[in-house]
Amino acid sequence: MVTYIQVYFFDVENPNEIVNGAKPLVKEKGPYVYKQYRKKTIKSIDENEDTISYTQREIFEFDAEASGNFSDEDYVTILNTPMNSILQIAEKYGHQIIKLLANCLNDIFNQMGTVFVKVRVKDILFDGVQFCVPHSSLCALQQTLVCNVAAKKKNVDKLQNNSLQFSFFNYKARSDDGLYTVKRGIQNIQTLGHIVKLNNSTRTNFWQRLGPNSVCDKVEGTDSTLYPPEISRDSVFKIYSTDICRDNIDGIEPHEDLHRTYLIVEPETGTPLEGMKRIQINAVLRPVGNINLMKHLPRVVLPLLWIEE
Repeated sequence: MVTYIQVYFFDVENPNEIVNGAKPLVKEKGPYVYKQYRKKTIKSIDENEDTISYTQREIFEFDAEASGNFSDEDYVTILNTPMNSILQIAEKYGHQIIKLLANCLNDIFNQMGTVFVKVRVKDILFDGVQFCVPHSSLCALQQTLVCNVAAKKKNVDKLQNNSLQFSFFNYKARSDDGLYTVKRGIQNIQTLGHIVKLNNSTRTNFWQRLGPNSVCDKVEGTDSTLYPPEISRDSVFKIYSTDICRDNIDGIEPHEDLHRTYLIVEPETGTPLEGMKRIQINAVLRPVGNINLMKHLPRVVLPLLWIEE
């Protein structure tokens, strides 16, 4: 099955001013269009429960024609996400840790120890932006601390030379996103495509802070590609996705027709005819004490990119 995803970046136009406390100014750049192939591998079938269990891998291929004037060789200026995240985590452990890292940022991040970085589209999305390259230096201890934490993140890959690389979506191509257990609809056609378990569980633990019975942790709905037949306008569908603004950013102008999520389904057969899933990725930007290049940052939720699938 082939679908298309369009990626739009929020290119930062005033990175130096932001470091000194200015309001971020961003400009939308894109679309960068990719063909998305999903490969499902059946793991088991339960006749009694009328379910099928499978894993799913995704393959992405850049579509130069559909992208028009945009190329995956283009450069965009965005937040240095790995560094921003690591320093915010480190700050929780006290100012002494921050002081320990303060003079080693360029060493750890390969001369990219800045709040904002200019990177190629193909690298930041899939191929990876490298950091934590092993080498002898006075910052060896700091590098070990940072790299051990970063290596555990799903957006970070560890290379054969033990260096790390960050990308937004390579984890999707690298591994499956879990074991799905889905109703086949043989015993009851109205349950066709319903996801009943993920990794053999009916709940996740991402929203435990909301309580043990949080609706947010419940595994239910479909994967948006399969629905039961004989539906009506009053039918309610829940879509389950494993991928799950504020006014102090200039350059953002939401439009319902461009940014809403919608789905059109043929009512007799339940076949999806057209649909768009739109997701925006943001990052918290805030001052970090004892780090000169971050101590004057504004407190904002900074948009990085949005995706139309």
